[in-house]
Amino acid sequence: MCLWEQKKNNLESKEEDHEKNEGILSTEEKVDLVQNQLDILNTKLLNLDKKPWWKTNIPLLISLMALMASIGFSYYGVKRDQAKDLQSSTKEKAIAKSIKVEEINQLVLKLTELQEKNIKLVAENPNVDVNSLSVLSNYQRLIYVNKILYLLDSLDGNFPPEVYALIANELKNDGQFVKARNLYFEELANAKTSLSRMVAYRDLASIFGVYETCFQNTDSSRFLWRKSIFISDSITGEQKYNYKGYGYQLWAGNEFYFGNTKFALELIDSAKQTYSKLPNSNTAKDFNLRRLNQMVEFYSGGNIESQLYRLSGEWTTRGEFEAKVHFGQNMNMVMCSLESYEFGMPSYNLTGPFISMAGNYMTFNLQGAKKFYQGTVVASVKLYPDPNNKKIIYVSFNELNMKEKKFTIFKR
Repeated sequence: MCLWEQKKNNLESKEEDHEKNEGILSTEEKVDLVQNQLDILNTKLLNLDKKPWWKTNIPLLISLMALMASIGFSYYGVKRDQAKDLQSSTKEKAIAKSIKVEEINQLVLKLTELQEKNIKLVAENPNVDVNSLSVLSNYQRLIYVNKILYLLDSLDGNFPPEVYALIANELKNDGQFVKARNLYFEELANAKTSLSRMVAYRDLASIFGVYETCFQNTDSSRFLWRKSIFISDSITGEQKYNYKGYGYQLWAGNEFYFGNTKFALELIDSAKQTYSKLPNSNTAKDFNLRRLNQMVEFYSGGNIESQLYRLSGEWTTRGEFEAKVHFGQNMNMVMCSLESYEFGMPSYNLTGPFISMAGNYMTFNLQGAKKFYQGTVVASVKLYPDPNNKKIIYVSFNELNMKEKKFTIFKR
């Protein structure tokens, strides 16, 4: 109850008493009565001026409402612009990615066609300089490979496992085994079918079996070969016997290479048993069985091919003359690559094919750049394998019109 109402009630109560006691009020009571009436009147006058707070602050309310509306529209505008920017950025990234993917596809196509084109060129032009063509082909191949690697690193997307396998094989042939191994893992990660997973495990098994690399591991290699063969059982139809038998065959070749002849022959027997399950109507049956017999003869004999196969890999010098020599397969030929340094500076970077074998040495013809002297080099290299140590080869390097260089290389 407000103050003036309380005073009013008190006054009314006194007036009632006054009516009951007419003419009895003292002078003091009369003064109090007049004072109370004045207080009540004053309180009423004050309350007449009092208004609700929102009526006295209408301009402020209008300003606040305008401010909130402005903030709301600004927030909406910012969000709308952000959504447009995100959509535009996503679209631009998608376009850029599609361009890079298409570029990778084109480079892969060029890489696969390169060998075929060169073989056709040699067949149609008997007088073509094979050495020059081989050097040029190798440069083109490395350009394609490095460009594809750059594009793969710039993209987060996944690619078919065949793309990773193709580049990894090229790097493996160049002796870049760590990069090749990493790409084989990418191949496996992107393999979705039983067939592609089987091939990916084969590739990994092969790279882990490369002689004297930093990650060579016979147990890991054999484990991966077993995984590959196990997965081949999930392939439906009679083709699984082809894939499984070929897996045993590849594994046997790896074991032959490392001198594990007994185990390799056991794998050959497993391959024969698998191929024998093919129906007689399948033309691959007899072909595969003949290949197994040829394989046993190949690795157990002392022919040129087996000796060249044992060269594969990287060899290095020890001493003042620093050189790296790599042997590998390229364009159906055994190739030799030689890179040397003198006084800490690069001197030779040469590549060329196997030419002949006579007596106790093999000959390669090399051609390429003489970096330190800024010239072109044509040279022949004669290799004399140590009869008592398969990891040592004596080299005679003969550059045209230059003095013969002799050095020794050791298998890494």
